[in-house]
Amino acid sequence: NAVWPLAGGVARAVFSSRAIHLLDHEQVASELFRVALPDGATMIVGRVEREPESVRARMAREMNERLRRHGFEGRGSKGQKRKLFEALHRRGAESLEPVTVAKWETSASPRESLNSWRGLQGLGGIAVPFAIRDRVLTELEAWATDIFGGLDARFASSEAYVLQPVRLNRNS
Repeated sequence: NAVWPLAGGVARAVFSSRAIHLLDHEQVASELFRVALPDGATMIVGRVEREPESVRARMAREMNERLRRHGFEGRGSKGQKRKLFEALHRRGAESLEPVTVAKWETSASPRESLNSWRGLQGLGGIAVPFAIRDRVLTELEAWATDIFGGLDARFASSEAYVLQPVRLNRNS
């Protein structure tokens, strides 16, 4: 969330994969336009898209809901991406058609989501006090046990890697 270590007006393209939603969207928009070539540049955001009813998606939604109940607002990637794109559009950017570059079948268990979150210092892309993080994960574990019939059952789903390009028009 600081000035990027790149001169102004030199970038033809900027790519971010699964990370830009963690940064301040207004700062990112300002920096993108600052580093873009005078005739413009393309910003490409890459992300994994999951089926809405997949275990990973349901666990993430419930984790964010539990955070909200404890007074915290996670930085959900879809909402943050929308905010970034709105900030870019206000500055004259134009969204281009998304491109799905890979699709695959996968399976996941609720325990895998819980274990991945237990390895983080925060939750939902934000700093959360350890006691709250522990409480949210304990509640989530009980919820998942009830909803999925246990923590170790594996459920199949499809995922895709999607590139969303945005044309940055500096002269508009």
